[in-house]
Amino acid sequence: ALVVQAKDGLSEEDQKNTGNAVSVARKCKVEKLLELTPSKEVAGLFQLSKHAAGKPLKGDALGNPVASVKRDNLALVLHTSGTTKKPKIVPLTHANIASGAMCIASTVELKHEHICLNTMPLFHIHGLIVNVLASAIAGSQVVCLPGVFQVQNFHAALISQPEPNWYSAVPTMHLQILQFAEEVAKEKGKPPENKLQLIRNCSAALVPTVAAAMEEVLKVHVMPTYAMTESMPIASNPRCGKRKLRSVGMKAGPNMGIMNGHPDGTFLNVGEEGEVVVKGGPVTSGYEFREHMDANPNIEAFSEGWLRTGDKGWLDADGYLYLSGRFKEIINRAGEKISPFEVEDAMRANDAFKDCIAFAVPHKSLGEVVGIAAVLKDGKSLTIKELRSWCNKCDKLQAKWIPEMLVTMPTIPKGPTGKPARINLAKKLDLDPLEGVPKDLDHPGISG
Repeated sequence: ALVVQAKDGLSEEDQKNTGNAVSVARKCKVEKLLELTPSKEVAGLFQLSKHAAGKPLKGDALGNPVASVKRDNLALVLHTSGTTKKPKIVPLTHANIASGAMCIASTVELKHEHICLNTMPLFHIHGLIVNVLASAIAGSQVVCLPGVFQVQNFHAALISQPEPNWYSAVPTMHLQILQFAEEVAKEKGKPPENKLQLIRNCSAALVPTVAAAMEEVLKVHVMPTYAMTESMPIASNPRCGKRKLRSVGMKAGPNMGIMNGHPDGTFLNVGEEGEVVVKGGPVTSGYEFREHMDANPNIEAFSEGWLRTGDKGWLDADGYLYLSGRFKEIINRAGEKISPFEVEDAMRANDAFKDCIAFAVPHKSLGEVVGIAAVLKDGKSLTIKELRSWCNKCDKLQAKWIPEMLVTMPTIPKGPTGKPARINLAKKLDLDPLEGVPKDLDHPGISG
């Protein structure tokens, strides 16, 4: 099949190239010609329709396209979120996505009566495989929210027919849902009505304090999990049984282990911290390599068939995985490796914060120190001096992990799928290296 973009909005050169592509496809007797029309209102939303030149040629034997599909045929080509570097191109076969969807349906224990409320964009692995395909494989239902996520629309969908009873989303969405529920509970004496039986988290780490608060306020089990575009899923807490909110759970599909950093391929023991690696089932066989790339991304990404995830973590004696963060997100303070997740988890207990992320701030003598970018609650104020004093009193962080810079801003910078954009945040905020006393900054925010 050939998919070309509709001519409206294309440059004259692109229109010419599209026409040439259609002509070649016709000569080569390509079976299906489709036209893609992007939405003018919602980024990533589009409509597919039959191309005007797509009528069958004389003598074509179209047959049944499904009958010719093999396990190893390409099914999807997606891009990574690019939180640590330029997005990579991830080809996934029918076997990859079918294996992943069946694993998710099993861990979530999906049945016919379950109804998923999808809040995730359908150009992303989370929405496609978790919410839609896993539901389809289980014979259950899924309701897709249109447009950009809005918590009011989410709540309206929860109490509308067919009344969804579970959802899977990213931490930024969970936090908005939690804060909305807390506001309603404060105003009406009880949280908003719903029939939720399960809340699943994926695509980015959900700090334990938020997970615990959601369970307390919404009276629903929260299921922390772990996956990536290259392997959906990787690990998951069980729906029933022993859940550990500080962990992303046990292996939930592919084989999983902890390996020494590249290029060392030694596997580590229980409790030892290293790089999470996965192999088999839903895991892509390799990134797409194109001539314009500086280097083949597969050279560092794979070690004897194991995909190196770029995530730092460790396994406990029960086989539960704990993540410290992306290797490139870890804050290196004079050799002390600091997990931004653990810092954020401690910060959530401060009543002044509505939202926050920890990130690396350059320091003239220490290399890097901990910075906090935060959105404050209405009517709240906070200085770095007050924050450090609070940290010392509550004793949640060791001294070297206490923030040395506080940046207040209107919103936390995030990527298109809702992941916090902490990589190079100091550079994006145009922060000079710190020296001496901790510092405050009131920032107008990052546009675009």
